[in-house]
Amino acid sequence: MIDTQSFAHLSCLIEGIALVKHSENRSSQDLKTLLESQGYDAAIAANTAEALSEQLQLAS
Repeated sequence: MIDTQSFAHLSCLIEGIALVKHSENRSSQDLKTLLESQGYDAAIAANTAEALSEQLQLAS
C-alpha cells in the first residue's frame, strides 16, 4: 500500500520539476508559492522547493 504522505511528496516533486522546467527563472520561494497554490501542503511545498533549489540555480 502506498503511504499517502509519500504519495503527496512524490506528486509535489513531479509538479515542482515540471514548474521548474517550464517556467522562467524562479526562486525557491516562488516555487513554494506556486506549489501551495496548486493545493500542496506548505511543509511539503517547502521541502520540494528546497530539494529542487540546486536545479533552480542551474536553470538561471
